[in-house]
Amino acid sequence: MPRSAGRTGNVTEKGNQSSLRVRNTDRVLSTLRGSGSFSRIDIAERTGLDKKTVTNIVNGLLEKGTVRVSSKQTDGLGRPKEILEINGDYTLCAGIDLGGTHLSGVIVNYAGNIITSYDLEVNGDMLPDTLVKLCGHLMETLLKKAGIGINSLSGIGVSFPGFVSSSSTHNVTSENLPQWQNIPIQSILETEYGVPVRVDDCSRLMALAEMWFGKGRGTDNFVVADLGLGIGCGIVIDRAVFRGSNGKSGEIGHTVVDVNGPKCTCGSHGCIESFAAGWALSKQAHEIKRKNPSSVLHETNGDSSVGINVRDVVVAANIGDKNCISLLKKSGEYIGLGLSNVISLFNPEKLIIGGRLIKDNEIMLESIIETIKVRCMKQILDDVEIVVSDLGISASAWGAGIACIAN
Repeated sequence: MPRSAGRTGNVTEKGNQSSLRVRNTDRVLSTLRGSGSFSRIDIAERTGLDKKTVTNIVNGLLEKGTVRVSSKQTDGLGRPKEILEINGDYTLCAGIDLGGTHLSGVIVNYAGNIITSYDLEVNGDMLPDTLVKLCGHLMETLLKKAGIGINSLSGIGVSFPGFVSSSSTHNVTSENLPQWQNIPIQSILETEYGVPVRVDDCSRLMALAEMWFGKGRGTDNFVVADLGLGIGCGIVIDRAVFRGSNGKSGEIGHTVVDVNGPKCTCGSHGCIESFAAGWALSKQAHEIKRKNPSSVLHETNGDSSVGINVRDVVVAANIGDKNCISLLKKSGEYIGLGLSNVISLFNPEKLIIGGRLIKDNEIMLESIIETIKVRCMKQILDDVEIVVSDLGISASAWGAGIACIAN
């Protein structure tokens, strides 16, 4: 064999070994993060790794300081067992969720646990400069609540509802935030705070949070439905968040369900979002109110000049507005139809339904689940467990913080 071929083979072999070591280390850390404190033997049993591999990985983590000995246990035979845990104090990161109607933030420790959180309602039509100023207020509040300075953070993760460019500047663009077109949010925040900033799509970050601490923990293949102002999904395959060829995976909201349907923010017609996203529900609710001056929705919203939001529709439906009930049910059907297609395409172990759109919205949630049960082929439906997220409104911000830790 030529010497050059041998060198190439050695490089490839070393690369594969390095990649395997990284994956195995991640399995050890994931076990400790997800389940608490274990001995080396416990970790080997849970990960399926051999004891020597676990010992080598753990020794390296102990030396680095990312893992620590929490206690020692003895059963009277041999040396005491060291019980290991993630060293949460190793580092702190912030996570920010730039939503169309909200701005959420968390600070998480190295174990991924939330130290503090803060949430604001915002106007999606505001200029980027204004939203950046609000980010400053959010960060200031988070740091004050945590009792730390910006220098205590090793990074900031940003969750964004749209496309993040693959260029070094990671500019962001969103159809549902009209003012946010090619904005260099990473550069802006790195200049402002002097720490590394990582930006990613909100649905993928929600999936990451579910994988670490939510209903996706311990599940290899699952899909997260992220329902809010827009509609997206995070896809996890073999315990890795799927990004697509250029970071644009999961755009379920822009799959067409009616070619003659209303115009969507993406420019197409009949997308799921044009029927069922938060912005579409608000638009349809305005028509309900205009055409039905004696409706419950009109009575509860009155002549207010403030736009009708999803909460207004849900409240009106819960106290008997038939048009609002119908709107939520029909929207749930469109979302359920899209999720049925996702289930058929990916055959996941679990579908996790989350997002602000279904918060206290049982009418829509029931419609989504019933539609899935009707539309999905029984043999495929039998493979999937349908559950509702319990991570709350900070899920994407939490995922953004976790992304900094995991990076």
